[in-house]
Amino acid sequence: MLNAARRSEQRMPARRDLRLDQLAQAHAEGMRRTQQTAHDVGQGLPSERLHRAGISAALVGENVAHAASLGRAHRALWDSPAHRGTLLEAGFSSVGLGVAAEGTAVWVCELFTN
Repeated sequence: MLNAARRSEQRMPARRDLRLDQLAQAHAEGMRRTQQTAHDVGQGLPSERLHRAGISAALVGENVAHAASLGRAHRALWDSPAHRGTLLEAGFSSVGLGVAAEGTAVWVCELFTN
């Protein structure tokens, strides 16, 4: 869904990065655990988490969501101008995705770098 949205707006697809996937997954699980949809749920902001993992990036962005399904989470992010801007940022070339399920709902983290 993420790269389909990027293509629909003439942006290059973001390449999945296993290291970013691991950080995004940990953050999605942290949001589920703390029941907070936030960029810092106790492990620091995205740039701090990247730094601790030994990943350097000049440009960092993150979208987080909590919704009844992946489709609804994507729709909520797409409908928010700020989140859509992050999703479509032409400077982002890599992405990590994390999803933590809770019953029928999901906690989602999209972690972007250049």
